[in-house]
Amino acid sequence: MEKRFLKVAQDGHFFDKHQKILVAVSGGNDSMALLECLLATKESLQLDIGIAHVNHQQRRESDEEEAYLRNFAQEQGLAIFVTTYQDEAFTEKKARDFRYRFFEKVMRDQGYTALVTAHHADDQAETILMRFLRGSRLRHLTGIQTIQKFGPGHLIRPLLSFKKSELQAKVFFEDASNQEETYFRNRIRNQYLPQLQKENPKFTDYLLDFGQENTLLFQALQDLTQEVDIQNLAQFKELTPPVQYFLLQEYLTNFPDLELSRAQFEEVLLILRKKANYRHPLKNGYILSKTYEFFEIFKILPETDE
Repeated sequence: MEKRFLKVAQDGHFFDKHQKILVAVSGGNDSMALLECLLATKESLQLDIGIAHVNHQQRRESDEEEAYLRNFAQEQGLAIFVTTYQDEAFTEKKARDFRYRFFEKVMRDQGYTALVTAHHADDQAETILMRFLRGSRLRHLTGIQTIQKFGPGHLIRPLLSFKKSELQAKVFFEDASNQEETYFRNRIRNQYLPQLQKENPKFTDYLLDFGQENTLLFQALQDLTQEVDIQNLAQFKELTPPVQYFLLQEYLTNFPDLELSRAQFEEVLLILRKKANYRHPLKNGYILSKTYEFFEIFKILPETDE
């Protein structure tokens, strides 16, 4: 496992620009397997490793996990940063947002340039199916990126080519909440995917291939249209309607909190194709502003008291 991990990390150049890395460790099998791989290869990859852990206080074992990780870090000579989830109302999204705010703060305060998480191939397939069931656009059915910008550096997921069955940590804590059907991802993992795999045993592999093909498709679109300034309406209107459609989708990825519905997206597209000077409120504080030559989307900031 460590040999393959080293080869994947070197071939992917994951850590070429990162020596001081922060590893998100929950105490479960996946993150502990990731930590073991990184510790086994840290000399070859020239890594300075720190651990970040969030105690969600949702299970009786939470404090035991925290204590174990603190002792483990001390034995290994690793820096460890721990916080406790503080919002009374627990939801998956709130907990995730809390974790990543904490990770980003530690990175900025302590000078880490990369956050490393234990997402693997099964997580990738689950994410694609979740997005499909929620009605996501084709643009968002590309799964999870191996490397993406995050905070003061990058978020790296070096296990995306590994299946969960390949990950086996020496010591880890089992999270009983992974079996609770109240969480959408758990229903995907424990009910929907197993049912679909009865129809097609390679369904998970198909989802991964589908996500990879989508990634390649949109990369090809970027490569072929890199000379196009989509905000230049003269250039935009020279494109065919299908290219306009997908280039506008690509432009909107610059505003992750905008989240236009299908109807709202079609309305924006119609405005760009038909209307002249126009100013149109979107949602979440965003405005579409259009002149004869140019358009832009921007967020209105709250006015100061003055």
